[in-house]
Amino acid sequence: MEWIVEKNKAAQGQSYVLKTSELQQVLADAGIHCAIQLTYRSSHQPQSVTLLDCRYWLPNARVPYERFYISTTSVAFENRKLASELLKIQVIPALVKWMQKIVKQPENSTFIRHDMEFRASLVHDQLSITLL
Repeated sequence: MEWIVEKNKAAQGQSYVLKTSELQQVLADAGIHCAIQLTYRSSHQPQSVTLLDCRYWLPNARVPYERFYISTTSVAFENRKLASELLKIQVIPALVKWMQKIVKQPENSTFIRHDMEFRASLVHDQLSITLL
């Protein structure tokens, strides 16, 4: 599995809750061996953050393999514990199920489409998971 990780410094008063090594291990254990680009972004809206956003891209003429683009956003220090618990208990397991469903499809599947998306957001201490 090829990983590209881009990690910008979190804004003052914020931190990242997702650990790259933990995500790598969970995905490897789940049998997900696609190329993955993981980007850490600093939040500009501390009351509404995207904890994790993942997009699936089909192979194409420029990039001949399937891949996932994952991004995560920093959270305010006071939301760190809640965000970490939600990531571990709800978000990561839901992400893994979504990714497994995609990678287990046959090449000619009509289920798979370009730019499928999984998004987990924390808005005023409430978790929202959206599949597009």
